[in-house]
Amino acid sequence: MRGQTGVGPQADVYAAFSRAEDAEERVLARLLARADFRSRRVLEIGVGAARYTAALASHAARYVAIDVSPELLALARRRLAGTKVELVEADMLAIPLRDASVERIFASWSFPAYGAAEESLAEAFRVLGPHGEIWLVGNAPDGDFMEMRGEAEMRREAAGQAWYLNHRFSIAATVDTEFVFPSLAEAGRVLVAIFGPKAEAWLSRHPSRRLARRVNIYVARRPDKADGDRGRTRVASTL
Repeated sequence: MRGQTGVGPQADVYAAFSRAEDAEERVLARLLARADFRSRRVLEIGVGAARYTAALASHAARYVAIDVSPELLALARRRLAGTKVELVEADMLAIPLRDASVERIFASWSFPAYGAAEESLAEAFRVLGPHGEIWLVGNAPDGDFMEMRGEAEMRREAAGQAWYLNHRFSIAATVDTEFVFPSLAEAGRVLVAIFGPKAEAWLSRHPSRRLARRVNIYVARRPDKADGDRGRTRVASTL
């Protein structure tokens, strides 16, 4: 569980991290096998470096991707040049779409908002149409990647997993994947820039350009109207 913020590593570091993520596309393959994006209206929340965006958008009828960070949107815009993706600077707490206007929502690393989890979920359900689904890619609370980040982060991810399971989400799949960097030096540059001394200490004990990661793919289906109307945040539509 991570918040969507405008502050983060430099764009080139984030881009390198994204290129290394799910190098063999095991997560993407499982996501496409389980989630039906074909001819759907799709919203991606927190597009970041757009790791999965182009592949998912190629199946969709319309694909809107939002992020609150202008820097990350610029990075996504370069990566998605020539695709149908509509990139919009927006916060997940005020999505500029009409009620019930999308059929699928996707997020990776970015949902829900820290400090406003209930509100961001309500806003997502506001724009989700009947029979709509939210699909999330998130860290499982175990595996080498989480061990590198330390016990506090492992507990945080475990709490995030519990939150999902208590808020209509179920685990559709658990996937063992890897970050694969071009070299050990590049792994060190990127991981230390993002995760600091913990990553440096990990790499000193486990020198490798590969880092195993366990991922949960979550799904939640739109609640009925009576539940969905509770706590809705209404915003003016611009799209």
